[in-house]
Amino acid sequence: MTDHSATLDFLMSAEQIRNIIAQYGIGADQRNSAAIMKPLFSSDAVWSCDGFGEFHGDENIAHALSAIAEQTIVWSFHAMATPWIHIHPDRKTAEAHWPLWELARVAEPTQQATKDKMLAGFYRAALIREQGRWLFNQVELDLQVSCEYTPLPMKKEYE
Repeated sequence: MTDHSATLDFLMSAEQIRNIIAQYGIGADQRNSAAIMKPLFSSDAVWSCDGFGEFHGDENIAHALSAIAEQTIVWSFHAMATPWIHIHPDRKTAEAHWPLWELARVAEPTQQATKDKMLAGFYRAALIREQGRWLFNQVELDLQVSCEYTPLPMKKEYE
């Protein structure tokens, strides 16, 4: 690979990884849409978060995340902040870390009600390149903050 082609490959890879992270956030905000989430993961991927579990394989991850949205986090807004991306010299593996700030409506099954919560934490991911496409191979969500908040009332009309 020439210097220019190596640089171009690096820049394109970094942009593809940023887009995967953005697509993950979009999927999460669409109630963990399995149709959006599944193509982001390799077939042997692992997703984990204390309190939610550990799931293996793209199909199982997509199904499990979708179930979390149906049963626990019934609405969310994910702000995925600027990721740090490191593409390994082999150009087939990479890692990315990014902060998360999330507003969520969380079901309280014992009370048949929901609570509005702010969540914050960090994602750590390992990625692999398969057939020229970057995929999550491992995603860990490390939640640091979970607290209730009171949403401001929305205006019915903008003036």
